[in-house]
Amino acid sequence: MVLENYLKTLDYPLSQRTLCYLLQQDRVLLGRKKKGFGFNYYLGFGGKVEKGESILDAAIREVYEESCLILSPSSVHKVAVLNFYFPYLEEKQQPFWNQQVHVYLGKVWKGEPQETVEMIPNWFSLNKIPYENMWDDAKYWLKDVLTGENLIGNFLFTKDLKVEEHRIIKGKI
Repeated sequence: MVLENYLKTLDYPLSQRTLCYLLQQDRVLLGRKKKGFGFNYYLGFGGKVEKGESILDAAIREVYEESCLILSPSSVHKVAVLNFYFPYLEEKQQPFWNQQVHVYLGKVWKGEPQETVEMIPNWFSLNKIPYENMWDDAKYWLKDVLTGENLIGNFLFTKDLKVEEHRIIKGKI
């Protein structure tokens, strides 16, 4: 399936999500998902934007809920917008899975990372990111984002949740 053709079939807005990566010197904090969407993968911290909540506020809340770390709005900055499309899932599932993810970087926070109901936090060297235990799309954009590169990404997934097609525009968000 061609991404451009699939986009023409969508008649609903993408579900809004957040994702935040926390950097400390030459390492990044990732969480191993304990249940649900992305189970057993290493991920940044993030999730749904609640009704009446700004995207930035959602990112800060999700980091706290998933790692017990406290961020302030001035301590994070947006670096990317990623659009994920899952055309091979049942049609009724697509509005949940198809999503626009706002990606943030944080370098200052309060507290120490702690295991939560959803995530087990682990530090990784920026040279040893476990791409083999992450969503398939991460290998196309994560390294750039962790260096502060702004980008917009579009990813079309197969029924096996592998990237079938992707487009990345660097220098924009």
